[in-house]
Amino acid sequence: MTDETLIAIICDANVLIHYFLADRRILKLVARHIGPVYVPRSILDDEVDQMDIEEATRLGLRVLDPEDAYIIQIGSQGGPLSKHDKLLMALAKNKGYICWTSDSCLKKHCEEEGISTYWGLEMMLLLCQKGHLSESAAIRTARKIQRLDSRYITPEIVDQFVQKLRDVSKGRI
Repeated sequence: MTDETLIAIICDANVLIHYFLADRRILKLVARHIGPVYVPRSILDDEVDQMDIEEATRLGLRVLDPEDAYIIQIGSQGGPLSKHDKLLMALAKNKGYICWTSDSCLKKHCEEEGISTYWGLEMMLLLCQKGHLSESAAIRTARKIQRLDSRYITPEIVDQFVQKLRDVSKGRI
């Protein structure tokens, strides 16, 4: 890490897919300048066809093999979340990770459990604020993600992101 580590992050599949397809160097920048980024192996194996373990490692991501206790814990839970989302929550809660997701249901459940979260695009705000990513690159990446996944990343979400980014650039955040 070139910066002081501020946070440890656990990453949801949607974020991995979005950034891998839009601009994979963002994943590397987050891992290098914001904090270690953890990804459970099962998420890579089951949900992220675009990336394998070797590519994840090249990007600076840390692949986890959760202990059996986590698997048992999530297997006994009901509710609307997938087994992978439950695993992310269990790891985040028990290890103190921040959950990085673009899934509003997962974000809501994390917050109900007292788990800190970042929206998918928010990490680019931190990178810009720290001087590791230009505003134009962040906007270009956000718009590409929106084109890739317009169902969840709406033009309104990108507009809000751009406004926050401009506030960061002007020192208002």
